[in-house]
Amino acid sequence: MDSRRLPLVWVVLAAAIVAVAAWLLLSDAPGDERAELDVPGEVVRGEAMDLATPTHDGEPRPLELGPGHDAPDAREVASAAMPDALATTEALGALRVRVTFADGRPAPDVRLVLHLGGPGAHDDPTPPARRTDVAGEARFGLLLPGSVAVESDRGGSAVGAVVAGEVLDLALRLAPGRTVRGLVLDAHDAPVSDAELWLSLAGNSVEGDVVARSDASGAFALEAVGQGHMLAAFAPGHAPSERHDLDADVDPDAPVVLRLGDAGARLTGLVRDGDGRPVAGAIVQVGGEGGWVGEGDARGAPPRRTTSDAGGAFAFDGLPPGATDVLARADGFAPLEQRVVLAADDTTRVELVLLPGGVVLGEVHDEDGLPVVGAHVALGTLGGFGRHGAISDGAGRVEIDGVEAGIHIVQVTQPEFVPRTDHVSVDEGETAELQITLVRGGVIEGRVLDAHTRVPVAGAFVAVQGHGARTLDDGTFRLAGLEGDAFTLVVYVARDDGTGAEVARLDELPPDGEPLEILVSPPGAPGEVLGVLRDARDRPLAGVWVRLAGLDPPFPEDGFRSDDEGRFRFAGVPPGAYALDGHLTDAAFPRVARLDVAPGASLDLGVLRPAVGGRLRVRLLADDAALLDVVSLRLSHANGVDWATPTRVGAEAGAESLTAGTWTLSVTGKGLIPQRVEVELRDGRESTLDVALRRGVRQQFVLRWSDGEQVRGCSWRVERGDEVVFESPRLDRMTAEWSPSITLEPGAYRFVLTEDGRELARRAFVVDAQEGPPLVVEL
Repeated sequence: MDSRRLPLVWVVLAAAIVAVAAWLLLSDAPGDERAELDVPGEVVRGEAMDLATPTHDGEPRPLELGPGHDAPDAREVASAAMPDALATTEALGALRVRVTFADGRPAPDVRLVLHLGGPGAHDDPTPPARRTDVAGEARFGLLLPGSVAVESDRGGSAVGAVVAGEVLDLALRLAPGRTVRGLVLDAHDAPVSDAELWLSLAGNSVEGDVVARSDASGAFALEAVGQGHMLAAFAPGHAPSERHDLDADVDPDAPVVLRLGDAGARLTGLVRDGDGRPVAGAIVQVGGEGGWVGEGDARGAPPRRTTSDAGGAFAFDGLPPGATDVLARADGFAPLEQRVVLAADDTTRVELVLLPGGVVLGEVHDEDGLPVVGAHVALGTLGGFGRHGAISDGAGRVEIDGVEAGIHIVQVTQPEFVPRTDHVSVDEGETAELQITLVRGGVIEGRVLDAHTRVPVAGAFVAVQGHGARTLDDGTFRLAGLEGDAFTLVVYVARDDGTGAEVARLDELPPDGEPLEILVSPPGAPGEVLGVLRDARDRPLAGVWVRLAGLDPPFPEDGFRSDDEGRFRFAGVPPGAYALDGHLTDAAFPRVARLDVAPGASLDLGVLRPAVGGRLRVRLLADDAALLDVVSLRLSHANGVDWATPTRVGAEAGAESLTAGTWTLSVTGKGLIPQRVEVELRDGRESTLDVALRRGVRQQFVLRWSDGEQVRGCSWRVERGDEVVFESPRLDRMTAEWSPSITLEPGAYRFVLTEDGRELARRAFVVDAQEGPPLVVEL
């Protein structure tokens, strides 16, 4: 199934293999990212390119890089220039990475990003990066001892441990993939030369890097590109192209056309501190956390990132006109988010003032009061621009600076211990102390064997309760830090195409300490689902968003647009049951409630024709026009169909044709009070709905179970008088400590927690005009 993976970053660093499970099993980070279980043996799959990125000639400008990447520091540049003697000391080590194509050829000009995870390391929003040389090698010198993870710009990673005074050699074999050929055109279909080609990291539509440039005819070619990538183009003087989902290409051999917009916008500025002094080396990102939003279901351009120069100056060219967010951060300062409005063919100037951040000093101990080494203490959203974090040193201590004033969720993980969630209040320029006690978790060990040959299965992915590990060459695995005594263990094995297939599921495990022997059979070959969309006059319906969602097993949804002939095709679909639906204008999509995909089978649905649908026009009303840039609308139908607008909409969401019947409209947004409104739609009729947007106050809850066991079948709601103002979906699994939050208007409320209809807790609370402390519920 065409799908997405989130990149290995923070969790790999905490424990090179164990924490990969959080990304592979709980995919999606925000919203619509698609999950893929990728389980090769020695090294995770990857891809490579065959075009070098030429040096930019012309007027000097600040170095601009893809989100998540930054220029290497001076000592790393020096060490990279020593091919025969990597820089090491008695206290520091080095790393050499050899990258090859699937056929064993050296893979030149592949960008590698290094993530450090040893004791004392800090989360780095711009980790060091290198490109491989003609021999397919990249080098990193003067590294702190500890775990490291190297991630390729085409997907794929390798992990290891740096030892002081030694050079660690890692091998990363790139999986085969398609050769992406295409053309960069301007808004009038003229070819654009020397345009920058931006490729996202595998499974991540936000982070990526410029990997090549178009030639004199606007053409480009990228070799061995696998699944999970998006492609975009930039050029000065033009608005950038939208992100093109390469997985959505019905014909992978057809040229990809990236069309730039009309005149682009320019943004220049200065980063200063509170006293007016320039801040050099500040990271500046334009486009917010997730980039720009495109038309309809399309994704707009990805966010752009650069660093300020010695005078605090920065510059961007070729940006989409309109309102967007600029983010900035620097060591010792709190992250900043500022709204700007960009004008086409014009330069907008902005000054970003960074204020001193607070400091969090923490100590991590076990139940006996002994320091815990290698615990990852994180503040903020995983992968977010404003995230902070550090790994405890030999004394169990962490120091995190540049923390924004306010109340922060603290997430603490260590492979041998049960994860812990806490919160800390930080004042501007002040130091907050944090004492954390971790409880050692349970352990599950065992072997995975082929059921037919009894040969050990190496590289299988074994997952329990959000923890995961890959089996070694002898088929053995070890999972630690488990909470409670009720587990479900799942084993995944890689198919030939690199995707993962579930081959075993154990709902009952033997007593703690007794090794498991798990017998698995090779996964069934993936199948495909295809069909054609035509209207009542037998004309093809092109550009229709078609979605395939797994029912049994519950694979994540996947989708793309039909081609010019109305055709759609989902390749690499794991065997199982699925539902097919989509989105059409002026008609209701012909939904297929259930279809069964057999191993290796091609399921042709033939011609699907839409029916007449209802239309809904949503008008957003607000006194503050800025609210209209952060609103998200989602429609849910009683038959299980969901539809959502882009994450940002204008004052009117427009009319969309939908299946007749009762729909529930959910209105959410940053700092907005969530609303749910029911609306009845009829075939061929239009309904208009006015929604008044209201700002609110964030209220956080901290739920703790004293027995430390998981609770299943839980949901929670917030009541005000006799009205239910918010109700969460049923959650099949919750950890011993959980921290949901909601935006509410000031007033008196009740928080109610239930388990399978049985009330577990009811707490009254009051929301004031300003954000207050979390409501702690001990259970």
